[in-house]
Amino acid sequence: MMWLGQQYGSTVYGQLIRNYVPQYVDGGDWTNVTFDNASDMATGNYINAGNQADEDSPQELAFLIAEPYSERIADAFKPFPHKAAPGTTWVYQSHATFILTQAMNSYLQQKQGGGADIFNSIRDAVLKPLNLSQGSLSMLRTDNSASGKPFGSHGLFFIQDDIVKIGRFLNNSGGVIGKIQVLDPNRLQESLFRTANAATLGVPVPDTGTPAVPNTFRYHNQFWAKHMTTAEFPQYRCNFWVSFMSGYGGNSILLLPNGTTYYLFSDGNEFIWYTAVNEINKIAPLCH
Repeated sequence: MMWLGQQYGSTVYGQLIRNYVPQYVDGGDWTNVTFDNASDMATGNYINAGNQADEDSPQELAFLIAEPYSERIADAFKPFPHKAAPGTTWVYQSHATFILTQAMNSYLQQKQGGGADIFNSIRDAVLKPLNLSQGSLSMLRTDNSASGKPFGSHGLFFIQDDIVKIGRFLNNSGGVIGKIQVLDPNRLQESLFRTANAATLGVPVPDTGTPAVPNTFRYHNQFWAKHMTTAEFPQYRCNFWVSFMSGYGGNSILLLPNGTTYYLFSDGNEFIWYTAVNEINKIAPLCH
């Protein structure tokens, strides 16, 4: 999305899913759902708004295991009814990312022709110039075919070196490669929650911590964010936002405002990193 925005302008974010993925008529209400809404996991079409309830549902499993595009796109739309206005309710759904990927792919094809492919474009414009490893240069696709549609939601395989390079690209280089601005810098700053209106970006996410602290988690542009406040963390002298990426099983990539990238890979379904931030703060203070 950031790459598309830099290429074609920020109006892409407000494009309607229904204009690019015609199968939308088979489920929910997609009349006013934008690319932005889908990237916030806030389409308004869901079964259960409970945390991870849709993601863990049999309907989502059917979507995940469907190989033909016709089946996968149908499984992404049909089972999920309309329940809320777009942009208001966060419900984590891998299929929302798949739908968004197909919409971005169609948008790009309208700009560049039917042979364009959103993943291949990102591969050539971002991943290869960053010198990422071989496992990140291909993606799982529908139809069990190299010519299928890119999943978007799954199918990239990174090593530690890749994560460091991606972290530096987003957190330190401002989306610039070789003096060329590759990503929309404004959207990147919003994704890192480094704007004056950070507390209003995206949609709120329930805090599942112990104790839970309301209104300190948000989700925007497929990035998570935690508001680290002095009320909850008295060891800090200021309030700040931590933008992070979170992956299945216990994978976390933190993009800290002091320029540090911290990553942890685990298969224990544990997402604990507060103590790591505290230790990083001792080396490179997060408050000035």
